[in-house]
Parts: sequence; C-alpha cells; structure tokens
Amino acid sequence: MLSTCENSLQHPAIDAKCQVRLLRLCPAPSRARMPQGAFQVVDIDQLPCTPYRALSYAWGSSLVQNDSQIIEIDGHAHQVRENLYSFLCSVGQREEYGLFFIDALCINQLDNDEKPQQVMLMDKIYKHAKQVVGWLGALDCQQYANVKTLHESIRQDRRTWDQATWDGLTFLSHASYWGRIWVVQEVVLAASMEVWCGPFTFPVELFENSSPMDEISKLRFAPNGSPNLSVSASERSQTPAQIIVTHRLRHVLRPRRRPEWDQLHTMTQEEIQNALLKPKNAVHTYKSRLPDTLWQLMWKFGRQNCSDPMDKLYGLLGILHEDTRAQIKPDYGRGVIYAFYQALSVGLQRLFPIEDRTIGEQFLDGKRSYISYYCDVRNAFSLDDEITMPILRQVCKELQLYRRGRDALFEAQLSSIYGWGDLDIRHHRHHREFEKAILDIAEEEPVSEDSRLFRFHSWQTRKLTNLAGRLTSKRVKSPGWQALLDD
Repeated sequence: MLSTCENSLQHPAIDAKCQVRLLRLCPAPSRARMPQGAFQVVDIDQLPCTPYRALSYAWGSSLVQNDSQIIEIDGHAHQVRENLYSFLCSVGQREEYGLFFIDALCINQLDNDEKPQQVMLMDKIYKHAKQVVGWLGALDCQQYANVKTLHESIRQDRRTWDQATWDGLTFLSHASYWGRIWVVQEVVLAASMEVWCGPFTFPVELFENSSPMDEISKLRFAPNGSPNLSVSASERSQTPAQIIVTHRLRHVLRPRRRPEWDQLHTMTQEEIQNALLKPKNAVHTYKSRLPDTLWQLMWKFGRQNCSDPMDKLYGLLGILHEDTRAQIKPDYGRGVIYAFYQALSVGLQRLFPIEDRTIGEQFLDGKRSYISYYCDVRNAFSLDDEITMPILRQVCKELQLYRRGRDALFEAQLSSIYGWGDLDIRHHRHHREFEKAILDIAEEEPVSEDSRLFRFHSWQTRKLTNLAGRLTSKRVKSPGWQALLDD
C-alpha cells in the first residue's frame, strides 16, 4: 500500500482483524461542489449482507506535483489524488451513491499495525462486494469519440465493428489500470464487476476477447481447462486487460441441446441430415474457484506495477491457497528484503514440500526448477543477484534443498545407468547448472547421513564388508583376492 498525503484524515477506530471501514458517498448540498462522504464501521462477518461496492483503481504517482483535490469526509476537508477525485465526481454525476470500499481512504495507510491486518482481509472485502467497480480514469478529448463509439457498439456483432470501435477497445484494454498488481486479485475475486471510464460503463466480459485476432475456436486447452501454453505466441497474444480478466476462466466442451430431436419423428430426411451436420458440442466458459499457486502468480504477474515493492507479494495474497497464505504475514515495517525472503521461502516450500525425502525429476523441470522460480521472484522485486543470492542460499539450507537435490540427481543418474527410468540425465538441459550449484556449496554443506547417496555408499560398504568376511572365512588362497583384501 502507498504512504500518501492522506495524513489528516481522522479514521474511526476499528478492530483491524475483524472490522472494516466503508465510505458512504452522499449528494453534496447545492452550495458545495466537493464530493462528500462519511465512514461506517462494519464487522467482516456482516459484509455478505451489506450492500456495498469495492473500488478498484490505480492510485497514481506520489511524485506528481499539484495532483490533489479537496473532498469532505465526516465534515472535515481532506486531500485526495486527482484520479480518485475524478471517480468521486463520476459517482455524483451518475448518482450512484451508497457504500463504497476505497482502500486509500478506508485503511489508515500510516498505521503499520492496521495495514497488514486489513491486507489479509482483501479477499473477503472484494469477494463479498455486491459489485466491484474498475475505474480506468477520466477520458481525454483524443479518445472520447472512440470510446463513445465502442459504448454504442457493445451489443453489436464484433464482425461488424469498424476501426474506431476497435481503437476504443484497444485504448481501454491497455490502460495503465491493468498494469497494477492489486488489480489482479480485485478482478479475480469479484462476483460482479463493471468497468467505468469517464461517463461510460462497460461489462468486464467485454475484455475477455479484446483483440481483433482472438477467436476461441483457434485456442487449444489443457486438461484442466486453462489455455494451453504450447500454442504459438501469436495465438496466445493477449492485451493486459485480457490477461487478468481471463486468468481463472476455464473452457469445457458440453453437448449442445437440440430441440429438433424432439420432433425427430416428423422430420424429413433432409432435415435430419442438416441436423446431423450441426456441431455436437459447444464451448462452455466458467470461472474457476480454485486458488492459485505462488510460483504461477510470480511467473505470470510478477512484472505488474506497484509503488511499494513489498506489494509484489502482499498484493496477491487474496487469491493464494489458504495454506500458502497462512505462511505469509504482511509486515511493512521489515522492508522489501524480508518480503522477498517470504516469497522465495514459501514458494520453494510449496513447490518442493520438505516432508518429501527426495524431490524427484520435478526438481530439474525447467518451469518448476528452483532456479526458474528464484529468477521470477528476483525480477519481480527488481533486486540484484548480489543481494538475493545469499538469501537463496539461506532458504535452500533451511529447506534442505541441496541435500534433497543431490538425492534427486543421484536417483536420476542411477536410473539412467541401470535403465530403471527413461530420463537421460546426461542430456537434461538443467543438469549442468544443477550439478554446478551442488558442487559450489559442497564444502559448506557436507553430505548428511540421511542423504540417498550416503545411504547407498553405506549399503555398498556393508556388502563389501560381508563379502570380505565370507572370503576370509573360506580362506581363499588366490593371491589376487588376498592382495585385494589386504589393501
């Protein structure tokens, strides 16, 4: 979250773990032009039965001068940034008054004790809102005509759209709003959502297919219904809006209902033939409720923007699995290095659970290797290797990744030599970097007695000792064997 000029706002006291503030926007008196509102404290358990909207928007840069306007809350004047002010004015122009959750106002951004507790409640706040409003900002004169044309053409077949309509959709789909890290969970968690831009309102479904070249018939899907990443880059070309809006959309084939079959006994042969030529299945799209994994989110959304680098992790908590979320405690007082450590440690622990004795072939998998995940997190937090490599070494030691990695490498090599498995470790693209990483820290972390390699050598030693004992007991007279035993 940002630390901004909203320092004069008097927030009503709340229990940050189980209460939230909502802002009731109301019409201003005729003599007053500034937007007005009043805080209302609500228990988190009461949110499902409280009719409120949650605002999703881009805060804007704190470095821009003269980027503030005056509003009135609970009878006191207060400064807000231009983008939020334009939204509050739009509420008045539309007469869409009522309860809103606006994080910049409803959370005390200067209270480092309250803020982490409220961040942990973001999933409930946006999930239970009767509607999430995505605010793209006010319109300038250059784009007003195109966006207006798009608004008038929403219900028309896209094949009839002209260039101005597509230009309007392209403009909205590439708005800076879609590059904000917090927008990901705010959009994904929304049960219902509208997108506002200036005086116009658009359904969020408009952005599911926001490219003229996007045709669902050309897509191929993985077994779980998500878009298959093996398709070409051109087929997967998506706008920033589409990447977020379609993040949890899944597609399945379902049989088409054919009312004409009810009149089969009255149909002619030609009508039956035409009915048989129609597609049997139709693509059905639904929104998955399954939570996301941290490594997937870092890989997909790690480059999203935020003013506070710590939000690269904390801004995604609402859509993570509960077990993962329970391991992450937001702490804005400990700095970005601690947030990086949390993301790296928890992510690797979920990728390679410590209860597994060996990691197996997945440790060497390109997409899920510890090196790939480390690079994704490092790039997300925009940190240098000089800072992050010591943290990686610390995390790997805490999770015993190197010991378990040795075991995985040894098992793969053994399987390759004796033909127990089909993995040719000698030609594996990650074998060299993995083996080098193991050798680099061999002196720092000696082989433990619990490792697979140690146990294998111990087994070999026992077998040789038993063999030597048996040979000695039989008093083998061969000079060659005796020399071997003497050595």
